[in-house]
Amino acid sequence: MTTTRPPISHEIVERFDDFRVVLEQQREFRLEQLAELAVASAPSLPITEATDEVRDILRASATAALIEVEAALDRLRAGLYGICEGCAKFIAEERLEVLPMSRYCMSCQHCVETGRSRMPSIFRPQRRRVASMSFSRVAPPP
Repeated sequence: MTTTRPPISHEIVERFDDFRVVLEQQREFRLEQLAELAVASAPSLPITEATDEVRDILRASATAALIEVEAALDRLRAGLYGICEGCAKFIAEERLEVLPMSRYCMSCQHCVETGRSRMPSIFRPQRRRVASMSFSRVAPPP
C-alpha cells in the first residue's frame, strides 16, 4: 500500500534553508552545552549528590535534543523534512517554526504522547510478540 500526499507548497520549500540554519544553530548550542557540562564534571570541582544528579539530567536532556536536531538535519538532507513519520502527511509550517525538529504532525504527536495508536499500521513501529512461558517449568541446567 502506498501513501500519496499532496505536493509540498513552494513557500515551505523556500523556508527549508531557514529551518536548516535554525537547526544548525541548535546543534551548535547543544554541543557547547554538552562541552560545558563535561567541564563542570571535572574532578577538581566540589560535587554533591544533588549537583551530580542535576548534571546527569541536563546531560541526558541535551543529548536527547541533539539527537532530535541531528535527525531533523538528516531528514532535510534526505528530502523528508516536514513529512510526518506517523501518517506521511505534511507537518504544518507553524509547527515547524515552533519546533523545527518535529517528527510528527500535531495529531500523530498527540497519539505518540498518549500511547494511542491511531496511526496507520504501516507507519507504527512493529512490536515483537514474545511467546510467554513459565520459567518455573523449565528445568535448571545440569
